[in-house]
Amino acid sequence: QTVSPVEISSTSAIPKTDTDFVDRCLISIRRLAADEFQAELQRTSLAYSHQQFITNCIEPLMQRIGLLWHSGDLSIAAEHLASVGIRSFVDNVRLALPVQEDAPLLLVATTVGQMHEIGALFVATMACVEGWRSNYLGRDIPAEAIVYAASELNALAVAISVVYAPDSNAVMDQVSLLRENLI
Repeated sequence: QTVSPVEISSTSAIPKTDTDFVDRCLISIRRLAADEFQAELQRTSLAYSHQQFITNCIEPLMQRIGLLWHSGDLSIAAEHLASVGIRSFVDNVRLALPVQEDAPLLLVATTVGQMHEIGALFVATMACVEGWRSNYLGRDIPAEAIVYAASELNALAVAISVVYAPDSNAVMDQVSLLRENLI
């Protein structure tokens, strides 16, 4: 089954980043104040749709955290606190979304060697927003296990997330194995 391309008009609105949210979160994150950070996520999420919150708030926050960590301006502990907090928050949103039992199923995972999972969780969550059921297998999952799960669960689609591929041949081998066994 093929998916039709989506046309984006040149007049499409560019999402507006909530810079105040990002700044407030960074203050909590730098202070390693996990409860304060979670409260900010909860409070601000109420002002947006799920899609807007991820696009306008969470994605820009993750980008700033990555830049600050990469430049040495954010500690590893603070980066991990933020990642764990966002992962937990996004997965809780996904699990709370009402989805029909007979909705199509999207299976989501990251392949072997892929440890960054928040993008995959964004995909799983947005699928639920669009009316799909999603099953998130987790990170660092062998292609064989993804194929098995897709078959057992009768998934209509499989989404994988690759953030950084130091060994692109290994990633392509995993993708090839998925294609051979899922199509």
